[in-house]
Amino acid sequence: TFHRLAQLAATIGDVDEATWSTQRATALFRKMRDKGGEAGILLVAADMGFAKSWGFFVQGMELKSQVQAKEALRNAELARNLSKTANDRSGQALALLSIGNAHLMLKDAESASSAASECMALCEELGHEQGRAGAQLI
Repeated sequence: TFHRLAQLAATIGDVDEATWSTQRATALFRKMRDKGGEAGILLVAADMGFAKSWGFFVQGMELKSQVQAKEALRNAELARNLSKTANDRSGQALALLSIGNAHLMLKDAESASSAASECMALCEELGHEQGRAGAQLI
């Protein structure tokens, strides 16, 4: 429920509400020991970080943009690790897409390419065409 609130709040631009919702959802998933749920909400948090990063970038605030991109990368990497623990290969693929995008925002093309290659290989194994196409865009 809270992850849906976070997505909705982020969509309508209420950053404070979205942040609160993701923090609350993360705490609840941890309490329930639901690694997949926690990974999912961390990907929502990563998406919020991307949005903030782009917002700062278009305003010419490079340093703030980089800080948000690093936070998005941290959340995506945490999501990937949790997805591995939960044996959720689709979750790992989604996290790899976010990792690749974060590296692009941080101007690290080599790391972005590595994440994209790993994602493509995983998506091919899973037959996940949308994920494979997303990885090709990185």
